[in-house]
Amino acid sequence: MGTQPAPSSTGGKSSAGWIIAVVVIILAAASLIVFRHQVVPGVKSVFARFFHKKPPVEISVQDTVPSPVAEPLPVQQTLPPARKYYIIVASFRNESNADKYVQFLQQKGYESTKIPRTRKNMYAVSCTSYTTQKEALDNLNHYRNTVNARAWVLGY
Repeated sequence: MGTQPAPSSTGGKSSAGWIIAVVVIILAAASLIVFRHQVVPGVKSVFARFFHKKPPVEISVQDTVPSPVAEPLPVQQTLPPARKYYIIVASFRNESNADKYVQFLQQKGYESTKIPRTRKNMYAVSCTSYTTQKEALDNLNHYRNTVNARAWVLGY
């Protein structure tokens, strides 16, 4: 009993296939290099795109000053009136009573104004106004101590 060699995992057929593939690739590359200058009349060679560079295009540039263009005027947007914060010291259903109280406060030196009808159909009377809510709240206690203990802030 003799020992036989184990069958090889690489057969002779697969190595021959690789050799044929390599030979075909080498022949194709050699034929492209040899015959690259033979061009069919009227047809550009594929290689001409890669091997022949076009001369750079020269562009003449002239220094010119642009003519002045009339810029359109910006559209002025009317902004809504700035919100004010009023110290409200009284409210009245009757407009004439509100007017009388405004005059009374103005005689005492306050910048009193009447605010048009509110949601509850009342005329609010303020003794002063501020541009920010913080200012109004900071000064609210002063008016509660001097004008009306139930004074409050209205943003309008």
